[in-house]
Amino acid sequence: MIHSCEFQGKTIKFYNDNVVDGRNIFTTIVGKNGSGKSRLLRHLITTCINLYKQAGVPVTLLESINASQEIPSNIIALSTSPFDRFPIGNMIGGAREDASLLNDVQGYYYYHGLRGLYSSNLSISFMTRIIGGVIKALTSDNGRLGTVLDVLDYLGYHKNIRARFICGITSSMLTQLAFSEDFMGDREKLYNRGGADLKRVIGRLEEMPNSYRVAVFDAIKNYVGDLHKGGIEVSISVDGTLNAMTNCPIEGNFALLMESGVLRLRDLVLHKKNLEKGFRISDASSGEQCVLLAMLGIASRITDGSLICIDEPEICLHPEWQERYIKLLISTFREFKSCHFIIATHSPQIISRLEDVNCFILDLQHNLVMNAGDYSRRSADFQLAHVFGAPGYKNEYLMRELLAVIGKLSAGLEMAEDKKEMFRRLVALKPVLEPSDPVYQLTQLLEEALGDTGDE
Repeated sequence: MIHSCEFQGKTIKFYNDNVVDGRNIFTTIVGKNGSGKSRLLRHLITTCINLYKQAGVPVTLLESINASQEIPSNIIALSTSPFDRFPIGNMIGGAREDASLLNDVQGYYYYHGLRGLYSSNLSISFMTRIIGGVIKALTSDNGRLGTVLDVLDYLGYHKNIRARFICGITSSMLTQLAFSEDFMGDREKLYNRGGADLKRVIGRLEEMPNSYRVAVFDAIKNYVGDLHKGGIEVSISVDGTLNAMTNCPIEGNFALLMESGVLRLRDLVLHKKNLEKGFRISDASSGEQCVLLAMLGIASRITDGSLICIDEPEICLHPEWQERYIKLLISTFREFKSCHFIIATHSPQIISRLEDVNCFILDLQHNLVMNAGDYSRRSADFQLAHVFGAPGYKNEYLMRELLAVIGKLSAGLEMAEDKKEMFRRLVALKPVLEPSDPVYQLTQLLEEALGDTGDE
């Protein structure tokens, strides 16, 4: 687990010393836009990857991160924002340095996000990326099946997923593509003869190394006979990861057909425990889709000692789903040991549902790490005032506190120490309050009253 790191000339701590060893740690990063939350997540990931690779890493970079015991067992990066800064390698939109950074780290770093997706339908493309990752993980490690199915069970679904894929490229064109002895020489001819789907596949393959293209061609050869029999349906259940039509195990290179665009996800069907019929996830609300796919994406790769970086999970989520998201995240993966979840957020609801133990809030602007127990289970108005420094107009929590203090002073009672601290923090917020805001006016009134009594 990451205890601290050097970032922008400062030592950033991610948790205090009062932690329960072995249990997962949750650090939420808060701060204004531009304060560096996403850059910090990227810095953590790139530094851990360099530590993992070791060779040729400058000593100053190696020393920029302080792991409490050792580097993470693996790294999972998750976001539904198109503006995250996570490394994405050779994907479209990836920085040139990402490709070099991510060389030789397959099996260590996993990106689950929107950047690098080829389709204009980001919802389906993101779903395809997550399910492709799940299938790829299960075909390489069947022992992970229980983890994925347990997550479904915990979220209220039966332990079964059915994913149906279709192919928009004719068998003859697929065969010509897969058996081409000189892809780079034949690509223009294939491109001109193919439809939109084939053009997209060729465009992707052009960007990839030859070893990747060869692997895709081998996968096409394996499945070309099944691709046009109404598509391929994959069943994930206690029986394994199977081709539902043949009942044969899905091979490891199947996911390449999805990654390259040869196969497109048509339907993803789950079964809710309280419903008899199957439930198409595309019919679910955007919030339910985001939460379910996030949990499945993490479940497909998490292991003891993982570092999970999540950027702005509240995007697309109603406040109710934001609360459920963090509760599910904590509960769903409780059986794993020594994982560190680091979450950049602007959501009061997420802060309010953190637990008392092993949960922390990092105020990046002020470089201050706080125990979440002092702030959780409080109202959104409280969080906006004391965590985010943006109380908004007519903050009801602050108005109640101010009126209570003014009432006590009017009755000749002394101001309690905790109220004095609250007042000092409120005075610091005056620059972000509008003069017409009753909170601003009450603050001024209290300042005058304290001045008259000689209090601070």
